[in-house]
Amino acid sequence: LEHVFNKALSAGEFFIQIQPKYSFSTGSLIGGEALVRWKHPTRGLLMPSQFIPLLEKHNLLISLDMYVLKLVCKLFVQWKGEGKPLLPISVNQSRAHLFVTDYEESLVALVDHYGIDHKLMEFELTETLFLHDLTHLSSVLKSLRSQGFLVSLDDFGSGYSSLTMLKDVQIDVIKMDQGFFTDLTTNEQGRVVIQHVIAMAKDLGITSIAEGVE
Repeated sequence: LEHVFNKALSAGEFFIQIQPKYSFSTGSLIGGEALVRWKHPTRGLLMPSQFIPLLEKHNLLISLDMYVLKLVCKLFVQWKGEGKPLLPISVNQSRAHLFVTDYEESLVALVDHYGIDHKLMEFELTETLFLHDLTHLSSVLKSLRSQGFLVSLDDFGSGYSSLTMLKDVQIDVIKMDQGFFTDLTTNEQGRVVIQHVIAMAKDLGITSIAEGVE
């Protein structure tokens, strides 16, 4: 797998698609999320669910995360050269990063190499990450935010520790799991939950992103 993966990286088989984020109040585009895809030479287009778990199992996700970050940086450089407006893009970060001592330094070095404004980069972590070592992760997030990066919490509400995490860590964005938005036309109780989660986030100075509402 490692041989095939490294060969695929070198051949440019991995690419990104940008999923847009829109402001509900204004309808304007406010940013995006980089989603990785694998254009396999024999199996065709592979979605993340088909290869991410396997790469994670074999400790290869860090290489992919850094490659995706590099693609995002190159995209910013391209857009800047074309005179297009630059808006924040979020990139996923795997839990494997937490065990790398120079994690933050590597991110800063890569982003600075391409001359990208730190406020344009948003690092997205899944809720399950916080179950491993909350103290260490809080320190990492604090370091990233002190350098001007945005930090978001993915899959908010899919687990059982969301509220505890908001009490203990400083983040900029929560991405509400799309399970929140199932059958809202008939589920009044669900609407109330969403309403209060968003109100709580506002009180904490956190932006809410609704996943899957398209």
